[in-house]
Amino acid sequence: MYAGSLRRAGRAARRCFEVSTREGLLRHRAGSLGNLGLLALCAGKADVAESLLTDGLKLCDSFSFVRLALTDSRANLGLYRGQLD
Repeated sequence: MYAGSLRRAGRAARRCFEVSTREGLLRHRAGSLGNLGLLALCAGKADVAESLLTDGLKLCDSFSFVRLALTDSRANLGLYRGQLD
């Protein structure tokens, strides 16, 4: 994503989600859901982004830095939708 290739970023995030789900790595699964959510938001798919970010937040109670990143992405979603509250 940082290199400017959303397609490659999407492939990497989907692969991370698959592997982390299979291996039971909750922190990485939550992070990949956050990445997928942010990518969905970049593509203008706000409802998909909201679902992915919400699912990620459900997984990261004990991972404060992942929760912070997901919360930041939710704030971006709110800004995108004009929901400033």
